[in-house]
Amino acid sequence: MTFTIYFIHHSHTDIGYTEYQEKVERNQVAYIRHAIRILDRIHADKPRWKGFIWQCECWWAVEKFLESATALEQEKFWHYVETGEIGLSANYLNMTELIDGEILAKFLKRAGICAAEKGIKVPSAMTADINGYSWGYGDALAEAGVENLLSFVHTHHGRYPLFQKQKPFWWQTPSGKEILVWLGDHYQVGNELGASQLAAVEYTCWEDGLGALEQGDSEKAVRRIFNYVDTLKNQGDSIDFTVVGLSGYLTDNACPSPLTVEFMEKFNREYGNEICLKLVTLDEFFARLREEDKKNPFPKYAGDWTDWWADGVGSTPVHVQHFREAQRDVHLGKLLQKKGIDVNNQLLEAAQSDLMLYAEHTWGHSESVTHPYDPGVARLDLRKGLYAQRANESASRALLLAGENCGTSPFLYGQGEPEFFMINPHDEPVEDTAFFDLEEIPREPIDVVDAESGTPVLFQTGPGPRGLRVYIQAKLEPGEEKAFRIRKKERRLGPTAGMRTSCGADRVCDIWSEIKKKDSIVSPWRIENDWVRIIFEEEKGVAEIYDKNREMSLLREDRPYAPFTPIYEHTPVPDGNQCRVRKNMGRNRKSMATGRYPGKLTDVQILETGELFDQVKLTWELEGAKACFVLLTVYRKMPKIDVNLQLHKECVQDPENLYLALPFTGGKEDTCWIEKTGCALRPRIDQLPGSCADFYLVQNGVWYTGEKGTVLVNMPDTPLITLGELKCHPILLAGENQKNSDILYSWVMNNFWETNFKVDLGGFHQYNYSILSLPDKEQERIRKLSDRINTGVFSGQRFLLS
Repeated sequence: MTFTIYFIHHSHTDIGYTEYQEKVERNQVAYIRHAIRILDRIHADKPRWKGFIWQCECWWAVEKFLESATALEQEKFWHYVETGEIGLSANYLNMTELIDGEILAKFLKRAGICAAEKGIKVPSAMTADINGYSWGYGDALAEAGVENLLSFVHTHHGRYPLFQKQKPFWWQTPSGKEILVWLGDHYQVGNELGASQLAAVEYTCWEDGLGALEQGDSEKAVRRIFNYVDTLKNQGDSIDFTVVGLSGYLTDNACPSPLTVEFMEKFNREYGNEICLKLVTLDEFFARLREEDKKNPFPKYAGDWTDWWADGVGSTPVHVQHFREAQRDVHLGKLLQKKGIDVNNQLLEAAQSDLMLYAEHTWGHSESVTHPYDPGVARLDLRKGLYAQRANESASRALLLAGENCGTSPFLYGQGEPEFFMINPHDEPVEDTAFFDLEEIPREPIDVVDAESGTPVLFQTGPGPRGLRVYIQAKLEPGEEKAFRIRKKERRLGPTAGMRTSCGADRVCDIWSEIKKKDSIVSPWRIENDWVRIIFEEEKGVAEIYDKNREMSLLREDRPYAPFTPIYEHTPVPDGNQCRVRKNMGRNRKSMATGRYPGKLTDVQILETGELFDQVKLTWELEGAKACFVLLTVYRKMPKIDVNLQLHKECVQDPENLYLALPFTGGKEDTCWIEKTGCALRPRIDQLPGSCADFYLVQNGVWYTGEKGTVLVNMPDTPLITLGELKCHPILLAGENQKNSDILYSWVMNNFWETNFKVDLGGFHQYNYSILSLPDKEQERIRKLSDRINTGVFSGQRFLLS
């Protein structure tokens, strides 16, 4: 029986890995034009190239081509799509899990919508050079009409799931739909097999001992192809065909090449009765695969296909922070539109396009580690960050204009009275805190009142960046708007000296018998109010967080570090070879030589006390940082703690990691949940067997649900988390006795990759978290609450002229 190797001839789209981003765009457009020219020649005077097929890897490249193509070029393109000589893929770009489910689903539909105008369906999608997808990606594909997914997995610092590659299976989505998947090998195995007849380094085929291919070495190519087929059969492959990726030459963003057809035609003449080589489109390959499934049904698996390369976002934490802010603002803008508020849709669309480009999987130039001084490397990094900044600007402008439509105005000094408003754009009630800045600091005490009823409301003041910051806490029904105004408050005198005082003349309150008389205790050793008790200890940090309402500790007993402890890791490079040290880390992101340095608490200072919250500042001595602080804002009327990590990071070229310990628990036998793109899931349970189980990229946050309720950890700025052991260890995969509820760390930043991660993590950083203790145990309500907290309410300032 003849064994067939199908080849997908494509250009791997890596925006900013080989060239700066706009040049990659123009090259990808040129490659589609070149494929059309090749096909024109085949049908005119080059019959020996017959059988050439070009597969467009991403819809983004097609979109850019169609934007600039002439009418004749567009006509030819669609003609060759209809004849099956050019293939389409519904996948917009090779994405990370940074992008949220709503935006991802929208862009996955673009190929089908455009092709439908020509009467063409796009039932297949392919990805290359990424190691996984959020489980919700499957639903987004299905909603876009995609039935088939070809995944060319790249196992450098990564791995394929299901403990086997070159394997078909049905991927069951969270909603119960099914996508037919081919779990493939590296996207240029076809080049290593010799099909391009150009030089090819050994990358995935190194174990056969044949060595790298030289240009035109057809003899070695034949030996490797036969050995490849024998290897598949010896390892249990029962299907008489497989599929591999092929580029014009072995590099990313490579051009089409008709030389591939010349080699295959020659090979098939000599060996076609044993092995047949054939170029195909995605749709042609999956048609064959579905016929095979009818004869021998493929296995079905449900769960998250956890991405091994999610950690790239940790090398640019500042840009990611701005990206996530922009994505939240877009989400807020869409919610406001649903409530009938006019929000500039053109700006929201522009923001979403830039968000997609930033969340694309390429994280820097290929020489970022070896040539960190090169201006070209810096330019690519700045270009990448520009997508996040443009998205942030567009989303910000959209909300500013929405605010103007709600009557907002700048501060009009001395000309009237400011009015502050909060709008709940969500479909659920919200209790939230908003702040407003006053550049003019009132000379007299103030009250904040409800603008409609004149009733005083809870508020608190504190220092702002340019004056006074006023915090207001309010409960809002779905769609409700509340407005607030400032009123002068009658000054009430406190005690003048007298027989007893709460503190000494130094104004330091450290007498315990006096401290504990207060409604809320705020000291360097303890914060306690109606709902929580927090204990601080020298050097150790936070020793206890106890929820008095739920009568339980919120901290794990097996925690190796106190909550909010920063942990710095550094791996030395004694011989100066930055690449070799990083490469040898494999899937650990560290080595046995890695030094681990938990922060040492050196001070606790009280910053704020008031009606709404109390705030303390923890000062840490931390290796790798010139300064490190954690601000804890403990709310009095809500079971919530805001956490603010401030860091002055030193610049270090060696591999680094920085974590923040978050060892929370929902109680005995609790369950850990995370929200990823398009769905919530239980890590290490709702996963494909054999997938990554060490770290994850989350959207809004993580929560632990136990017998008495839930602890929710929201992460608006830093999406990476690690579960379990920080030390270098043998890797256990999903399904290999990993426990679901494990110790949580925020993985704040890293620079471990040896090629394209940004090396320099130095500078000033500030990242936010929030912790909520809830009696609720219903997962969908908690997921929605997490989203509402991160998205927030829409607030602004109007000015009422005198």
